Amino acid sequence: MKKIVALVMALLSQAAFAETDIQKAQEKLKATFSNISVVGFQPSPVPGLFEVNMGTGIIYFHPEKQLLMFGEIFDASGNSLTAESLKKMTEDKFSEFDTSKALVIGDPKGVKIIEFSDPDCPFCRRYDQFLQTQNVPVQRFIFFDTRVHPKAVKKVEHILCSKDRESAYKDMYAGKIPGTFKSCDAGKEAIKEHLRISKSVGVSGTPSLLLEGRLITGFQSGVIVDYLKKQQQKIAAQ
Repeated sequence: MKKIVALVMALLSQAAFAETDIQKAQEKLKATFSNISVVGFQPSPVPGLFEVNMGTGIIYFHPEKQLLMFGEIFDASGNSLTAESLKKMTEDKFSEFDTSKALVIGDPKGVKIIEFSDPDCPFCRRYDQFLQTQNVPVQRFIFFDTRVHPKAVKKVEHILCSKDRESAYKDMYAGKIPGTFKSCDAGKEAIKEHLRISKSVGVSGTPSLLLEGRLITGFQSGVIVDYLKKQQQKIAAQ
């Protein structure tokens, strides 16, 4: 019995030590490279090297040498451990929030897309127009991030405070400016929550889309078309 207790205590001690090492390494990263936005931080498959999830990608940090390394780690089978880790870390981050906080528009039976958008972002409007040309039903979960265009906050609030939010969204992204902008406390709180979620997953620009566990930044039509086709095939097979 004493041996079992000793073994358990030893394992707990090792776990605590490892956690302390991770915390110390992350603190050293912040002190050395203070301008880096960190979404996730954990040991890499290579001893002494840590993964730094920046939201849009993973880089590596060596705390003792105080070095940043860019690139991918592959196993003997040719699988990218970097890509797998990024996908898992992104999925874990997105599982932490409720999509009910989003503006939900579109077909409930359509392909699901999580978006980060800004009504004053020209590429967001291009993406919105492009999506309408695709012959694929979609259900969109939209979070607003107006850090680049802070004046767009009143447009977002108008959308979120409107009785018919989907129509208000479509009008705003089509360039139809209302004579009077709607305002409400619920809309103000939703904007804060959207921004918190956006920052927590490392969104660095709009539009950003969550597609199969990857955060795609910018309007990339080819990637979107491939995603829609693949997801539509999965829905048809069900």
